[in-house]
Amino acid sequence: MNSNIIYLIVVAILSTIYFKTRSLKSNEDEYFVLNKSEGVLGLTLSFYASGMGLWILTSPAEVAWYGLGYDIYGYALSAATPFVLIYIFGPKIAELLPNGVTLAQFVETKYGSIAQKIVSSVAVIYMGAFLVAEFASIGFVFGSISSVRGILISLLIAVTTLAYLFKHGFKASYFTDKLQSYGIIFLLVIVFTIWFSQNSPSQIISFANAGGLNSFETFSLKSALAVIIAVTAAEVFSMGYWQRTFSAENAEVIKKASIFSGLGAFLTILLLGIGGAVGAGKGLETPSLSFIDQLELNNFTIILLVSLATLLVTSSIDTLENAIASTISVDIIKKKSEE
Repeated sequence: MNSNIIYLIVVAILSTIYFKTRSLKSNEDEYFVLNKSEGVLGLTLSFYASGMGLWILTSPAEVAWYGLGYDIYGYALSAATPFVLIYIFGPKIAELLPNGVTLAQFVETKYGSIAQKIVSSVAVIYMGAFLVAEFASIGFVFGSISSVRGILISLLIAVTTLAYLFKHGFKASYFTDKLQSYGIIFLLVIVFTIWFSQNSPSQIISFANAGGLNSFETFSLKSALAVIIAVTAAEVFSMGYWQRTFSAENAEVIKKASIFSGLGAFLTILLLGIGGAVGAGKGLETPSLSFIDQLELNNFTIILLVSLATLLVTSSIDTLENAIASTISVDIIKKKSEE
């Protein structure tokens, strides 16, 4: 497919998202968090979209290609465990800190300003690394399914997300999450439908088992537990989740949204992981593309994958950009100005 068409598709998606945000009306109080106004559906969609990123098209497949059953299930579980923590601790933290924005503010009330500064600094470093990784993966993923230049796609996404975040802040990130979530779910359903149409259930089971899905070794269990602990510990510092938690209408909303988004994240990563195991069983040689390479890259699937990749990377990047800005503004610059 001509690369100009790919660019037009990306520009069309980004333009649609941007112009949808122009109708938003926001004030300074909504720049970093919304005022206890969000219900179950909106929070679920926002949790899900902000948790998904371009990494889901490559990382679960790569883990499955190299790993065994425990690794595949463990990686899927690690995508859901942050929501387990939010289910357990989110309502209590939101109640104790009704005007909160970040987890670091809660840490300060419990353990003092030094602990707060450490948490804030670690959070900015972690989210910054994640942001760089998302931008870095654009060239690889888009390059594997089309002939476009990753640097130009990165520039388009950066300019668009910063434009609507600069004007409306967190409210724009939360609003676009819902749009992106609907689009991601819809496109994933189509992708999985195509994949299932190309493989019978018996073939999927056979190839997945050949790729290690039904192999449960002790070393695989240890690596899976390590991944779960590492990912869960790291995601605690993703302040985008806490901005959304503090925006929830009440404790019941936080709990229900955590359950629904956690299940959605688990099932999404599990299916993509199983797809990666199938690719390994089929002998595909590129681990990170062991799911994508199973799809015949005709014009339709290229448009489908490019659209999905654009929504995934945009949902992740705008969450990280706003969360980093919030943490620096609320926890670091403000603290320094008060001292």
